Amino acid sequence: MKKYFVIATIVSLICNISIANNWNLLKSGKRWNIIQITYNPNMVNHDSITYFVKFEGDTTINSHNYLCVYQATNHEFGNKILNGFVREDSEIGMYFRSLQGNEGLLYKYNMHAGDSVTIANLSAWGDSIRYFVADIDSIQIDDKYMRKYTMIQDDYEHMPETWIEGVGSSLGILNSGMVSAGGTTSLLCCFDNNVLIYKNPNYQDCYCSTHTALQSIVKSESEINVYFGNQNTH
Repeated sequence: MKKYFVIATIVSLICNISIANNWNLLKSGKRWNIIQITYNPNMVNHDSITYFVKFEGDTTINSHNYLCVYQATNHEFGNKILNGFVREDSEIGMYFRSLQGNEGLLYKYNMHAGDSVTIANLSAWGDSIRYFVADIDSIQIDDKYMRKYTMIQDDYEHMPETWIEGVGSSLGILNSGMVSAGGTTSLLCCFDNNVLIYKNPNYQDCYCSTHTALQSIVKSESEINVYFGNQNTH
């Protein structure tokens, strides 16, 4: 009996490590295209910009190893700005550290339906956001099945957010929990070494930057499709 218990424990540990590694958010070469929309008073026209985020460049702070977070307004990262630092604990999740030294958990790994988690609110440091996992599904990315978590925030139950392993939040890699009546952010696309691995089904392109009617860049419900695989759209 003891022998079988040891084997079961080892198998369980291997499975948990495998699941944790599916997140792989700090993998070299990843890039996120994010649209930021500011609504005008009529709530039809809006201003939108696309910005890009990537992690690169090792650094050590207080004995922890981090990657630098860079943000730019073009995918080649000309005139990039340093926006903070990220590190990962494969047993817990991904942490973000601001330039001012504030640090908090952004993603928790290995969750189950019904679990709750408290993450840092990057838009208001000192506050936190409590989520619970409403549902877990899966999608295929690069021939792997990744877990897709439906996250519900206590104060915004009508506005669920999605976390996808290997991709991050549907609001943008660093934007989990950022909800505002005056605007919003959404992940457009995620690239791995310039290969498209995820495309938001609600948008026509991986880049939008204009002052226009919202419906001109968002697909109608009948047009929505999900694109995965080897596509090289910037």
